[in-house]
Amino acid sequence: MENSEAAAPERPRRTGRPAEVLRAAWASALLALPFQIGFIVLTVVFSLLGLRTDMIVAVLLVPALWVPAIAQIVFRTVVPRALQLHFLIFMTAGPFAGSALGVYGYIPHWDKLVHFDSGIMLAWAGWLAVRRVEEHVDIVLPRWFSLTIGILTPMAFAAAWEICEFTSDHLFGTHAQNGNTDTMGDIIAATVGAVITLGFTLIWKWPRSVMPQALLSPERRPARTAAGAAHTE
Repeated sequence: MENSEAAAPERPRRTGRPAEVLRAAWASALLALPFQIGFIVLTVVFSLLGLRTDMIVAVLLVPALWVPAIAQIVFRTVVPRALQLHFLIFMTAGPFAGSALGVYGYIPHWDKLVHFDSGIMLAWAGWLAVRRVEEHVDIVLPRWFSLTIGILTPMAFAAAWEICEFTSDHLFGTHAQNGNTDTMGDIIAATVGAVITLGFTLIWKWPRSVMPQALLSPERRPARTAAGAAHTE
């Protein structure tokens, strides 16, 4: 009994207990608070200095930083701190710095770097979803399945994002897309980020908190596998 309790911190918690989920959500909200304050303060300072800013975008981004907290409540689980921090950094570099402060217009290829980083973050998110499924049904899904999800999740989100930009440009007259090269470049950047993340994760086994059981070292995997479970049943 003591050994199982000692090993528990090594695995991401799959809890449905309301009290623990609420504590985790509250911690996520507190983690986002400095970023939220920074968004507003920096936008005001930049405006006073006469620099290009978009206050509306900055204000809308403040509640968007609560996504990890809301996700934990909705799905009754705990999102690893590494993924939460990556989400906050991504929102800072992309929507805030890129759009609200106009960095996209100042630094060439900043947009591609943001899409590249989204591939890393979404690969982690895809793997976390696989791991939660593994924990829920108490099996280890095939290794190829985990690797495939790690690649397809960023690709799917990148394609969906480009579809939204295309729709916005044609329905509301925005100028989010600059042609097919820009669109495909964004999708490719996210895909490359996912592929590099996959290789890095397989070599260094980090961050363990988002890795499916099939990608962990054998000694850390539960004994039951998907094939074994099917055979038993």
